Amino acid sequence: MIREYSSFILHSMRLAMDSTGIHNSVGYSLARKAGVSDAAPTVPAAVYINGEYQGAYFLLPAKNSHALAELYNIQEPDDIETVSVFEEEKTGFQTHPEVLEKYLQFVSFVQSADMCDPEVIEEIEKQMDVRQCLQYYAVNLLLANGDWMDNNLRVWRCKNNGLPYQDGRWRFYLFDLDWIGSFPELVSVNFCQATQSNEYYNLLPSLLKNPDYVALFKDIIYQMEQDAFNSDSIESVFSEEDARILPEITYDYQSDAFCTYLQYSVTSDLPEEEEYLTLDDRVLMVEDFKSHMQKAPALINKCLDIYYP
Repeated sequence: MIREYSSFILHSMRLAMDSTGIHNSVGYSLARKAGVSDAAPTVPAAVYINGEYQGAYFLLPAKNSHALAELYNIQEPDDIETVSVFEEEKTGFQTHPEVLEKYLQFVSFVQSADMCDPEVIEEIEKQMDVRQCLQYYAVNLLLANGDWMDNNLRVWRCKNNGLPYQDGRWRFYLFDLDWIGSFPELVSVNFCQATQSNEYYNLLPSLLKNPDYVALFKDIIYQMEQDAFNSDSIESVFSEEDARILPEITYDYQSDAFCTYLQYSVTSDLPEEEEYLTLDDRVLMVEDFKSHMQKAPALINKCLDIYYP
C-alpha cells in the first residue's frame, strides 16, 4: 500500500471524539457503500519508534496529487491542483495560495449568480462537477459530520485532457472523519448551516436555488440511504469494522502509551488511574456512536421535508 503513494497519513485511532478508534473506519466504509469514490481505505497499524510502542493508527493514502492520480487513472500528477481551503486558518500558512484564489473566485461567482439562468448553469457545470459536489454534501450530512464545512474543506481539479476526471472541473474529497456521528440535536443544526448559510465559502445554498439541483440533491440522499445509510447496513459496517480494528485497539488500550494518553486535550491534567478508559467503556461508547449514526438519516429526511418539500 505505501509503495503506491509518494506520501501517506498515519492517523491516530485515539483522535476520534470519543477514543473508540472506529469513527474513520466506519465513516469511510459507509461512504464507499454510498458510492463515494475517494473514500479512503483505512488500514490498522501499530506504530513503533525506536522500538517503543506509540499507539494504534490508521494508515491512509495522502490526499495529494499523486494519490488522486492513482485513484482516477491520471497519468500526470502535475496536471492536478489541490487546496485545503482553511489551511492558513489552521496552520498560519497556505501551501497553494494561487489555487485557493482560483477556487474562491469560482465560489464568489456561484454565490452571486442567478441560478435560474441557463447560461449561468452551463458555466457552473463547466467549472465544477455539480453532482459530485452534491454527493460530497450529502454524505457529510448523513455521516452527521460535525467538523467539515469550516475546517476540513478540500478541493481539487485536473486540467482538461479530454478524459474522465481530467476536465478542469472542481471536485471535493472526504478528509478526516473523526467527528462523525454528532449528537442528534446537532444534525439539524449542521443541515441548516450547510443548506442555508453562505459562510465558509459554502456553495450549497446557492446551488439549491435551482429546482433541478434540489431534486438531484434529494435523489442522491435517498439513494445513499438505500445503499448504505440504513439500519441494517450501519449495523453491518460497525460489526465488520470493529472486528477488523479490535486487535490493535485491545493492545492499545492495555498499553502504557494509552494510559498516559489525554482523551480530549494535551493541556489537561493527567487522569487518575480510576479514570482510565477500559475496553468495557469502549463497548458502550461504540453502541452510543452507532445509535447516533442510525438516527441521522431520519433527521436529515425531516429537514428535507421542512426546507425542500
